[in-house]
Amino acid sequence: MHSSLSDCFTKENKTLIAEFVTVKVIDVRPLRNYKKRNGKTGKMFIAAICDTTYACLAKVYDSEKVTIIQPNTVLILKDFFIKNGEISITSKTIASKTGHLPEIPDDIIDKASSLLTGTKSTDLSPVS
Repeated sequence: MHSSLSDCFTKENKTLIAEFVTVKVIDVRPLRNYKKRNGKTGKMFIAAICDTTYACLAKVYDSEKVTIIQPNTVLILKDFFIKNGEISITSKTIASKTGHLPEIPDDIIDKASSLLTGTKSTDLSPVS
């Protein structure tokens, strides 16, 4: 089944989205260290993403996805979480490049672009 970002955000917080969602990566912040709940250090980064219906931040807790999740890339995502108004991408999330996404309205692209403004490393929340 294929879903939209706006459909995903109608689900309850901390819900696993096991449907395919096609998104465009608008911008990405550099890889950063963060402290996990278990006290260990991990690497993560933040991306601004959108589809034709919605724009949001994606916190990526799998540093190996830094080569796939790049600006202007269209991706298919599956098995990610909705958490506190953002998407959480982990090592269990499927993220594959694809080339097709219908034209995204300018206001949604502008919203995605503005989401990373002012985002600092202190805005990172730990994951277990």
